[in-house]
Amino acid sequence: RNATRSSRWLKGWSVMSRKLRVLCFHGFRTSGNILRTQLGFSFTGHLDDLVDFVFVDGAHLCTPEEYARAPPGVKQYFPDEQLYEWWNREAIPGTNESELLHYEDTIAHIGRILETQGPFDGVLGFSQGALLAALCVVLQRSGELPGAPLKFAVVMSGLPISSSVVKPECAAAHACLLKSPVPVPALVMLNEDDTIVPPVATEALAQCFTNPSFVRNAQGSHVPARLERDQVPIVRQFFIDVRDSS
Repeated sequence: RNATRSSRWLKGWSVMSRKLRVLCFHGFRTSGNILRTQLGFSFTGHLDDLVDFVFVDGAHLCTPEEYARAPPGVKQYFPDEQLYEWWNREAIPGTNESELLHYEDTIAHIGRILETQGPFDGVLGFSQGALLAALCVVLQRSGELPGAPLKFAVVMSGLPISSSVVKPECAAAHACLLKSPVPVPALVMLNEDDTIVPPVATEALAQCFTNPSFVRNAQGSHVPARLERDQVPIVRQFFIDVRDSS
């Protein structure tokens, strides 16, 4: 009997002491290092005892022409940083539709990361990376990405793919998200004054999950969420609940 109690205590202690591993996806034409820096201001620092964040670069390195069109603030604060994107859109002449470029390369790239750097408990994404995070959850559950099923997602200022995008594989995964919300916990963070990805767009992406939890900031524009003091316990509790339920 004492041995059974000890075993249960050790199991509980192991769960409570284990840090979650989260794979992190940056936004359009930035990098993993840039997202690490952005989140370090007032997000990851509050979670060091709970989470190991793993930041990776996109599959497509921006060409000089694409770099020239990157956000001015990114180039100003990170002048020596190589910039990446997960995908891009190219208009189809004579139509109102556009094609999604680099999508297959990105999914293959993520598959290799999951195989070589996993396992991961969850995913986090900002902007373009937020949609990728949601897609990863559904693609892994359907067997199109390797590894054990991801247990949660953190979505920051993300938006659904436009219905005008022509890419059958991506459209199928995205339609699956919208038709059958993924039954995993999701923490959705947005800035009310974001004009690049309006809050309504992030709210639409959040519907990909059955019961999303929201953290809203009045200000912040289109940058990764910076936690207010009263939001820190809410976000920490989200990660604690996910850890203790695994």
